[in-house]
Amino acid sequence: MNSNIIFEFFPKDGKTINFDGMEKSIYLQPLINNMILCNQSNKFHKEGNVWEHTKMCLKYLLSLHSYKEMTEENQKILFLATLLHDVGKYITTKSEDDIISSKGHSVKGARLTRESIIHWNSDGFTNIPFEYREQICNLVLLHMLPLYLLEKEDPLYSAAASSMVINNHMLSALSLSDIYGRSCDEDLRTKSIEKVDLFTLFCNENKCNFSKYPFVSEKSKFRYFFERKGNPEYDYYEPINGIVIIMCGLQASGKDWTIKNKFPEWKVISLDQTRIDMDLDFGDDEPSVIQEAREQCKILMRSKTNFVFNATNIVKDVRTRWISLFRQYKYKVIIYYKERPLKTILEANRQREYSVPEDVILEKVKKIDIPTEMECHDLILDAN
Repeated sequence: MNSNIIFEFFPKDGKTINFDGMEKSIYLQPLINNMILCNQSNKFHKEGNVWEHTKMCLKYLLSLHSYKEMTEENQKILFLATLLHDVGKYITTKSEDDIISSKGHSVKGARLTRESIIHWNSDGFTNIPFEYREQICNLVLLHMLPLYLLEKEDPLYSAAASSMVINNHMLSALSLSDIYGRSCDEDLRTKSIEKVDLFTLFCNENKCNFSKYPFVSEKSKFRYFFERKGNPEYDYYEPINGIVIIMCGLQASGKDWTIKNKFPEWKVISLDQTRIDMDLDFGDDEPSVIQEAREQCKILMRSKTNFVFNATNIVKDVRTRWISLFRQYKYKVIIYYKERPLKTILEANRQREYSVPEDVILEKVKKIDIPTEMECHDLILDAN
């Protein structure tokens, strides 16, 4: 893994945080201004707006013993996740009858974090490698989990799923910083800390606090997460009729090149090619394009032929529908995610014979759901 995270405001001495510099930063300023403008519930945040809360969280983070013991790369990941953990509140905060709520801010915050880092890297403000970026985004996404784990219908599922994308030990540290980085009733704080302690205890007991939950096989993991079946401690027999490789990535990210050079002998079903064969422009009659592609896939699967399915597939719900189809035919599912720097993608798109409107690509950057190993038997992340 590339350990060269370049973020100019990471506290090199482990003590001093340049808040003034952040507030004046050309790339952080828009987010921070929105945090300043975003008020919070007085019950949980007597300190005031989101930026005041965030500053308190960052100060407390640096004092945490667990943070001090982390590697520098994990400290940088956690520092950035703490800085950005509530950026989604500006989008989601509502006030009704003097009650302020921010339902869904973690999901919105994770998407905004990913979009921001993609643009920061592309514009040369930061260099945050893909693997680290995704850990930061998932920490933002899941930062409330330790407080609500035991209220979940299936706590083991939630804790194990979390461990697949982040380090639960780091998640606990973020949660503690979130709790201590505020002014609130001490009884409320104490109860919240107890919940984090229980989260840590639960993860330790299930061997997923510092590492991924130890599934006995990829088949067992896929069955447990995607199909919500089986016991994670047991393997089982699974007949396989064929293999499908699901390409995933923005337009012009290099999916076609990857197929041509890495899977030259494989049959390919492509939404773009299907659209061309149907003499349709991008965005025209998409339901018909999708239905035609589904029928082409079924023909190959009836003959148990291995094939590549090529589309953007960047939204999880869309991938889930295709994967569910392939599983009806008992296919092994491999997801191949391809990513290149945004500037490279936009330039490559301009050179394509059938280019996509640039604003469509920029809009899709806001909606990317990076695939995880919980969606498939095998996952290939090709992000250069």
